[in-house]
Amino acid sequence: MPHLRHRAGPEAQGRRVSARCRSGRHEMTPANTRVEQWGGRQVRRCRACRAASWQRGSRPSLYEITADRRVQRALPVAMQVVGAVRDMDRDAVAELVEGADWPALLIALAAMVPDDQSPAQLLAWREERSAA
Repeated sequence: MPHLRHRAGPEAQGRRVSARCRSGRHEMTPANTRVEQWGGRQVRRCRACRAASWQRGSRPSLYEITADRRVQRALPVAMQVVGAVRDMDRDAVAELVEGADWPALLIALAAMVPDDQSPAQLLAWREERSAA
């Protein structure tokens, strides 16, 4: 009898057949999938699993978030945005944020805000400037 080569199916090759996340609990729909760079290639991750892990307490620390390279690159722009807002220069703000990496810029700006003051205290510089 001649030797027949048998090609194994996806299950035998260790590949997933269904479009479910690694945990198997969630369907990998476009709304539930985020694509990120990992080791020079694109990897699909399940948003629901990440949200569930954050609820269990494995949320990244502020240091881990702000140490991200994207946030580090956004810090100089964030400082310039703060200066332009304080100078009330609308055109400069628009120019700085045009084409900016918004998530990184948002995290950088949020990390600069002291959390031990009320919004009124944080915005008191506006009244001081208008009175002068």
